Amino acid sequence: MKEVILSQHKSAQHGRKHFSILQRNEESDCSTRVYKSFRYQLDPNTPSARSDEAPDIYITKNFDTKRGIERFSFSVVGIFYLEDRIRLYKVNFQHTLKIQIKWKSKVFSPKKSVILT
Repeated sequence: MKEVILSQHKSAQHGRKHFSILQRNEESDCSTRVYKSFRYQLDPNTPSARSDEAPDIYITKNFDTKRGIERFSFSVVGIFYLEDRIRLYKVNFQHTLKIQIKWKSKVFSPKKSVILT
């Protein structure tokens, strides 16, 4: 069984947008949850010139062997610029991907050698 939930939040007066998608999937050997999130915040104090900054990337992965749960998290935080005819807008963003797999049996995901052969 597959379930998908979409959530949207917008605030024009505060310059914010947030979209998120939660997907749940129930299979015979595992249950999976995938969460995707996209946040945007318009910065009112935009400087007159651009500054090129690399985004920050965060990755975590862990295994809980007692409960049979694998978790993976990936997040990108940074800025980009939008240009109007007379004004430059700075937008702060955060994109997030979280995956959780709960194995119903004691066997975790297959070893790499099994996948590659």
